[in-house]
Amino acid sequence: MDVHNVMAAGRFTFNPQSSFRFYVPFGAGVAFSKGTLKLSETSVLPSDYREEKFTGRNTSFAYYLGLGMEKQFAAHWAWGLEMRYQAFWFNNGEYNLPGVSGLQYHKYISGLLKVAYLF
Repeated sequence: MDVHNVMAAGRFTFNPQSSFRFYVPFGAGVAFSKGTLKLSETSVLPSDYREEKFTGRNTSFAYYLGLGMEKQFAAHWAWGLEMRYQAFWFNNGEYNLPGVSGLQYHKYISGLLKVAYLF
């Protein structure tokens, strides 16, 4: 699955005046996804091996919610860590396979190590 997101994003910072801050990042928008299924079949003879690929493209709602922390180490610089729970939907009918349809919910967790310039 290859996914590109366009989102409106924000964050809620619990202690904005501190140099060591905790925050909740969030975002919502659109996911442009491309899924590829590779189906293979083998029997007793290697010459009977068969493989097919099916590709589908879909656009759906996507969102993320996370937890983060950052430490300001200079007047305009900070480093931080962030974890996000991200999700989107994919319509399996886009693969054009007989009997395959319906929305499938995809979710994953991502991590981010960052160095940021604050202005």
